[in-house]
Amino acid sequence: MATATENNEMSQLNEKMGQLKNDFKEVVSLSRQLAGEKMTHLKNGAVDKSRAAVECVSDSIEANPLRAAMVAVGVGALIGFLVSRR
Repeated sequence: MATATENNEMSQLNEKMGQLKNDFKEVVSLSRQLAGEKMTHLKNGAVDKSRAAVECVSDSIEANPLRAAMVAVGVGALIGFLVSRR
């Protein structure tokens, strides 16, 4: 049979385990929140960079349409050559 002291110690241990469980849940929740914020920031940065790249390519094509057409033909021919060799 458990003595009163042992029961008291078990009660304290259970209480501390409950506190630890709550603290762990809070840490996980905060980690998720921070990860979500970081992902949003990274996504926005990637979107901004891709928009800038598209604008740069678009400007280049508008400035040199013949060069852009020749590059497209060259890339298409290269891909066709590589695919046909299989």
